[in-house]
Amino acid sequence: MQPDARHVVRVLNGLIETTLSNVHGYREAAAHAREPRFKAMLEERAERRQALSKRLADEVRTFGGEPPRDESLAARVHERFVAFKEGRGDDVTVVDEVEEGEDVMKHRFAKAAKEPELPPRVRDWLVELSTQVRAEHDEISRLKKQMH
Repeated sequence: MQPDARHVVRVLNGLIETTLSNVHGYREAAAHAREPRFKAMLEERAERRQALSKRLADEVRTFGGEPPRDESLAARVHERFVAFKEGRGDDVTVVDEVEEGEDVMKHRFAKAAKEPELPPRVRDWLVELSTQVRAEHDEISRLKKQMH
């Protein structure tokens, strides 16, 4: 693997880890959500983020890399949700946790999209993904404001 290919793989693998953590966060949130439409929205978001992680993994492989596995991420996310469940554990608390995950995702995708050492094709793709992630973050933020 070429030196710049290693850098691309490292950046994309970081995004995969973030995205998989987000997938698990949405699944945990859906498991704890009470309102059926909110629960369905969270489940649908988990599926969309799972699809995104697969697209990122495919791109890692085109650069000769191996994408990370997500087994340990699930455990870490679960521990965070168990801790929050011992608190209030209502839909407002769930949306607060989801927004935290969205904040991290938005920041990491925006940062990756500005990586000057990425090939233009990859950087352009990440700019597009960053825009999508930001829009989804903003939807969750609006939902949070409505629920508070």
